[in-house]
Amino acid sequence: MMAASAVLGEDYGLDCSFPIHNMELSCGDLLGDRKAFYDNFMDGCRQYYGAKGTRCDLTERERLIMSKRQPQSMVCNDLSF
Repeated sequence: MMAASAVLGEDYGLDCSFPIHNMELSCGDLLGDRKAFYDNFMDGCRQYYGAKGTRCDLTERERLIMSKRQPQSMVCNDLSF
């Protein structure tokens, strides 16, 4: 079975369905209005935590920064463990 993106002749990567490295979603209308979905997600977090809702934005920024710092891969040459 072919992926929908292959059938449509479109391709997408990071930051398309949900922010991974950047706050801006980069897939256009390929998956529907994902920006509205994400904005609703963040608004729900802010409403849930009320006066402490700014923590949602701080935590989200930290998550994006951490995603950028993650190594692309790890190699373990010592297989004795």
